[in-house]
Amino acid sequence: MLTELGCKSRCERLWRALPANLDWALVSDPRHLMYFANYCNDPFVFSSDGDSTQLLLGRDGSSVLIIDNMGEASAQRAFIGSVVVSMFYDGTHTAPQRKALGAEAALRQLESRSISHLAVEGGAAPGATVAGFLKSRADRSVFDMDCTIRQLRRCKDPDEVDLLREIMRVAAEGHAAGLAHTLPGMTELDVYVLVSGACARAARRQVTVYGDFVSGERALLGGGGPTQRIIERGDLCILDFSVSLFGYRCDFANSFVVGAPPSAAQRKLHQACLAALSAGERRLRPGEPAAALYDAVRTSFVDDGVASWFPHHAGHGIGLNHLEPPFFVPNSTELLKLGDVVTIEPGLYKRGVGGMRVERNYLITSNGFELLSKHYLSLEQSPPTNAGQAWDEMS
Repeated sequence: MLTELGCKSRCERLWRALPANLDWALVSDPRHLMYFANYCNDPFVFSSDGDSTQLLLGRDGSSVLIIDNMGEASAQRAFIGSVVVSMFYDGTHTAPQRKALGAEAALRQLESRSISHLAVEGGAAPGATVAGFLKSRADRSVFDMDCTIRQLRRCKDPDEVDLLREIMRVAAEGHAAGLAHTLPGMTELDVYVLVSGACARAARRQVTVYGDFVSGERALLGGGGPTQRIIERGDLCILDFSVSLFGYRCDFANSFVVGAPPSAAQRKLHQACLAALSAGERRLRPGEPAAALYDAVRTSFVDDGVASWFPHHAGHGIGLNHLEPPFFVPNSTELLKLGDVVTIEPGLYKRGVGGMRVERNYLITSNGFELLSKHYLSLEQSPPTNAGQAWDEMS
């Protein structure tokens, strides 16, 4: 999880970035409750349903976590000054509407302070809270800090990077399981169960696993969730998935041929993907235009004569979102920044050969980059002799 020092540093950077006339900020987006205070309501417990937690931050360093009684366990891990708890459900009385309860509790906290100008998240703040705050006094105003926080999140702090490293270690275990134990006759859903189970065991807790689990002709479409499609011998299989833990996530991929040696045409496409990946890596450094990295990937494909089968972006930022700035697309106006965590994901999809994609994750450093994802990129499977038995035991 995140550290108290990291959360304090992010709060201080927020206040340096906000206008000087603002002394209070209301944080409502669940991702940013984690970002600023290490508050994350476990998504695998029923109490997370409809969570309406709010975080009130003061420029003086004070903080108030506004929760209901179902969030008390999660609040124990948060780094905050004080906690205000409303009763949502006591097992004896009918529970009220949870979001409305949270909005009312947040408004009471605002009204108890002499606040004229308040920073809010325009896309997440409860409308009733904001309306009530503005209605009670004519001299009040709100400032939308959505864009401010979006830019702050670009530069990952050491505690964020440590968490991302752990998530990527977990996901690498899932990739290894998929590469070793995917067999003809399994369904894509079977592979998802195999991979997600390996990730949970590696994390020693429940984790969210989502992404592309596609094979055969479905791989030509580039992506999609797992289905009951039966994987046949010689199918290309794309595993491009994310593991999400405490709101953060990774995103990296491998493609391999199931149960048979790759064809010469498949090897050619795979080598072209690896060459494009290397071309993109050579542009990973602070100050580099994101569009230049896309151009490097596409130019590599042009040089190999396969660019017509490359239909999508060349990568993107990751962290608290699956898709974050910078975006490696032809019309990007962004520059790479120190502390960005990004993906590069060249892919080729040729009918008659198959669809494949490789992807790695990187931290942008002063010297260029650090490779964060350590999974094995291989078109060929190297299953152990007991691969079938291993799958049977997990089924």
